[in-house]
Amino acid sequence: MSFETPDKFQPASALGFRVNDACRLGGFGRTTCYALLKTGALRKVKVAGRTLIEGDSLRSLMKTGTANAA
Repeated sequence: MSFETPDKFQPASALGFRVNDACRLGGFGRTTCYALLKTGALRKVKVAGRTLIEGDSLRSLMKTGTANAA
């Protein structure tokens, strides 16, 4: 997912976001993002050495202010 092609970028259906993209969408910085990951408020997955934020986790955080740490 890249913000360089906004016509193709569909955050509502994305399965995961790079950390920088999640920060832009969420309106918070990288430090806050990593703190949310550490507490379990955001969930991540590693793919080919890259950390991706689970889309459902970010959407839940944006809707309710909390995310399931399952």
